[in-house]
Amino acid sequence: MSKIDHITIIQIILTLPVCTLLTKLAIIVAKKYGFFSHPNPIVENHKVPVAFGGGIAIGITIIIFLIFLSFNYQHAFKFILIILPVIIIGLMDDIFEFYPFVKLGLEAISVLPFIFFYIDAPGAYLAIFLLFILISQNSWNMVDIMDGLVSGISFIIFLSVGIILLPITELEFYSILSFAIALSSLGFRFLNKTPAKIFLGETGSLLLGTLFSFILINVYQVDKITAYFLVLLGSIPFFELFFLVIIRSRKGISIYKKSPDHFALRMLHNGYSVHTINRKVILACAINSLIITVSSISSPSFFLLLICLSLILLSASFAYVYFQSLPVKES
Repeated sequence: MSKIDHITIIQIILTLPVCTLLTKLAIIVAKKYGFFSHPNPIVENHKVPVAFGGGIAIGITIIIFLIFLSFNYQHAFKFILIILPVIIIGLMDDIFEFYPFVKLGLEAISVLPFIFFYIDAPGAYLAIFLLFILISQNSWNMVDIMDGLVSGISFIIFLSVGIILLPITELEFYSILSFAIALSSLGFRFLNKTPAKIFLGETGSLLLGTLFSFILINVYQVDKITAYFLVLLGSIPFFELFFLVIIRSRKGISIYKKSPDHFALRMLHNGYSVHTINRKVILACAINSLIITVSSISSPSFFLLLICLSLILLSASFAYVYFQSLPVKES
């Protein structure tokens, strides 16, 4: 059983106020230098410029946390070097707005240090892991379309990851890191909930999706069945990505083309408020995470895994039919 000392617990808790303060600082800097996200015609409630780059606050908070954590966990500092390229690429994308395939290529390049230095597996596995990382990055990116949504989802998902990994001594570092990411996401959400004072940006969504995949792959190399349970925690971001791939493919448009097809925007266009959408999606995420967490901790087995997977696939099928039936805003 993992035993986390009191100092580490305090460090985890402090990530919440630190991230909130850094987010406030990011708003001040964004206003000073005119770093804004301007109104988006496909998002009905985005009518005024909003400060951009909130993901930088989350990234810096996690780096500070890892620096202090490195006194007890030597590989914490190494992990900083692994996530820095991801943060840099995300920030560059926020500033320069790369073309989709340029962005995808840079995303792949940014995670190569992790692929080569953290994974001990044959070449075929490396390709599979790289594909999963790209899917996770883009899933978090796609679902980041509404005030407070991705930060709320991320809080629940990473909190659940931390709880699931807590009893596994070999994975203590990733449990601690997950708790810190969860509280950092919550600290950011205080200023990101509607009406948002700042947006996450590519820096944040790319980082959160990357961290989820990095943690999961490291878990896979120690405990495969637990890793499979963790995959299911990302059901909502993964659903958003595959929903958009299917819908946009059927429309004959690029999956990267901005359109009002996101499930949250469909709900918004059909009378739901941003508060209601957040409440419903975060509740669904919480129920999903609770079922998976209890199943994983109580008696992790392929049988329970299959039950959870079946429930998620059934729910996803109903969700697909429902969201597809909702008319979208004319773009």
